[in-house]
Amino acid sequence: MALELDMFLVKKHTSIDQIESKITHSSAILLIGIDHPHILDLLKKHKIPTVIINGNDSGMGISSISPDYTLGAQLATGELAKLGHSNIKLITSQHRYSLIQRSDGFRHALEAHQLSFDPQDSILDLPIYARDVMKNDELYQRIISGQAGMDFGASEILDHAVENGVFEDCSAVFCVCDMVAYALLDSFERKAIRVPYDKSVIGFDNLEMSTMTSPPLSTISTNFVDLAKAALHMLIKEINQTHAFTTRLSVGVELVRRDSVAEFSLM
Repeated sequence: MALELDMFLVKKHTSIDQIESKITHSSAILLIGIDHPHILDLLKKHKIPTVIINGNDSGMGISSISPDYTLGAQLATGELAKLGHSNIKLITSQHRYSLIQRSDGFRHALEAHQLSFDPQDSILDLPIYARDVMKNDELYQRIISGQAGMDFGASEILDHAVENGVFEDCSAVFCVCDMVAYALLDSFERKAIRVPYDKSVIGFDNLEMSTMTSPPLSTISTNFVDLAKAALHMLIKEINQTHAFTTRLSVGVELVRRDSVAEFSLM
């Protein structure tokens, strides 16, 4: 039997009624990066087989699959710790579950290497910094509503953070995604902070551009082809099994070493 495929982009102003109208005649749904409770409740109401990619249902009513973000953050932070960095800072935006997972992995890695962790000093939370330090509520709202770009507003924040000495007490920075790392590399370059000689930087996602930054960015990689195949396999099971049980799966990630990280003794 041939399947008819359709894609529907959920935007900021897309209403629940529009979404319901679109999905009413759907046989199955793949949600990519979408886990808003109202949308999930709608899918549960219509009992449509659904799998979430890169998100999750907190009530475990809908199956999901994501990269192992906690492990990835542990690998990135652990790499810095093994290279002798004892004061490591995380740049993140803790408004989504997948980002909180990376913060958890960061903290676990510091604890595993017996390094101190203080949420106030160890983490630069971009929306909180925009609101509380920069006093920019408009930027804060854009970040938490997903309207500040793929770098969570980092390109608008990090010059201010660097100028105000946020990174003076650390030798290495783990960025919650490569886009944030690109913004940090740019800010460091403008302030003549040399990477990796003055600060080491590591990202997450292994975007293609990470091979072209100066220096090339160390990062965490996910096999998205395997992730998509696994998601489709899960969805087929959801379609074919009347009483399929809900699952939450993580796929493996790996550390990619490039030139943005150096041993602390060489800095």
